[in-house]
Amino acid sequence: MPHEPVQEVVVGVDGSSSPRPELELAAAEAALWSAPLTLVLVSAGPAAKILQTASERIRAVHPALRVNTEVLDGDPAGTLVTRASEASLLALGRGGHRRGKRAANAALGSVAAAVLGRATVPVVICPAGMPATRAPTRSPVLVGVDGTAGSEAAIRFAFAAADRRCAPLTAVHLWPALASPPGQERLSAAEGAFLDLLETWSEKYPDVTVRLAVRHGLDAVIVLSAASRTAQLVVVAAPHSRAADGGSPGPILTALAARSACPVVIVPTAL
Repeated sequence: MPHEPVQEVVVGVDGSSSPRPELELAAAEAALWSAPLTLVLVSAGPAAKILQTASERIRAVHPALRVNTEVLDGDPAGTLVTRASEASLLALGRGGHRRGKRAANAALGSVAAAVLGRATVPVVICPAGMPATRAPTRSPVLVGVDGTAGSEAAIRFAFAAADRRCAPLTAVHLWPALASPPGQERLSAAEGAFLDLLETWSEKYPDVTVRLAVRHGLDAVIVLSAASRTAQLVVVAAPHSRAADGGSPGPILTALAARSACPVVIVPTAL
């Protein structure tokens, strides 16, 4: 299937002098999509050397990639959200691994958490411990959805990602435990919508092999973070309640982005 036009890939640069895996991830995505890559550093201090070093590292691995750099002033999260509003993907890194729900937001990082709560484009969060350069892999792209309104945007992104990578797609249907008849009716309806979406997008991407997994009554973070150990990318939909929560990504999304062993893409419902 012909892919939709890609505007650009934007990656937030944090000023660290050490190699950052999110830079290589963003560069690899831009190369896959044949899109320009823009490195953005939100800083009030000197930044030219930081961006020069980062862009040189990327060009050494991807010499054909068009790389731009920008230095912007302002609140880091708000500035990145605004700058990337017309991009096809925004890439960010996260902090180190920490355990427990209280540590999830700290492990993700305050800027990344704030961006996830407000972004209008897909955001990919890269684990801190991921190698800066990874060998090609046949590991699957993993999409976790519940069959509700936000599912289609995530499924569409996941199919396109799997197709570009020549990778299989694992589609996981997630649902909390509901024993009452009304709950079972909602589950049946969501399952039907989920299967219909998979059929629709399978027809559009016939070369993508799809494996279906059903995980009902289990914690979504535990299921997806465990599956991330053997996946190359996890794709989920942003929660509908972000605006009502004052721009918070919510505890489930925060915990998953902080604990996943591979990059996580959060796709807005209205994409």
